[in-house]
Amino acid sequence: MTKKVVDEMQCSTHFQELSEIIVRNIRRITGFDRVMVYRFDQDGSGNVIAEDKEENLDSFYGLRYPATDVPEPARRLYKLNYIRLIPTVDYQWAKLPDHPVTHEPFDLSFCNLRSVSPIHVEYLRNMGVQASMSISLIKDNELWGLVACHHYQPKYISYEVRSACEFLGKVMSLHLVAKEEQEDLSYQVKLKDRLSQLFDSLSHIVDVADGLEANLEQIGRAHVWTPVT
Repeated sequence: MTKKVVDEMQCSTHFQELSEIIVRNIRRITGFDRVMVYRFDQDGSGNVIAEDKEENLDSFYGLRYPATDVPEPARRLYKLNYIRLIPTVDYQWAKLPDHPVTHEPFDLSFCNLRSVSPIHVEYLRNMGVQASMSISLIKDNELWGLVACHHYQPKYISYEVRSACEFLGKVMSLHLVAKEEQEDLSYQVKLKDRLSQLFDSLSHIVDVADGLEANLEQIGRAHVWTPVT
């Protein structure tokens, strides 16, 4: 199952296709109602760049969210744990006693059973989400984004399926650098080609101002597509 998905990812020709492959297959494997690729920008905000969902659900594709939606403590935990599951937002948390010798709280950073922030639970409830799972996407040892999964009923995912999803998240993380560099190179080639066409058109025109005005559409096309950063 995972080998077929990895083969698809390796054969993808651009970054958007890679993102669509991961959401489609994670949703097929897990059965979540909605699966998204959520990418963080340099200012910490995030946007949904790929989505696979039940037909009756409104789309979140293209929506942008402020940096405060995923605060720094949560981002640190996402970097330490590739996968995190909340089977139900109605779970009952239990307080763990402090260490019997040091009397300090136990560090649960690497524990998958660690309770989540009550603010995050309330955030999910406000969206009508009953269960969620996240898979971290790491690039250059930094949190690049998340594969975010939502379900509108409580949902438990087995250890075997979680392990498969974690593996696919790690594979995608490895592909991030190569696909982004590939897209950046493609962008440079396209831009150079369009500028060459523009300069060729202007070389036959006496009045440069008139030439630029006549080629406004071509100039605009040179900036329509921008590379993933």
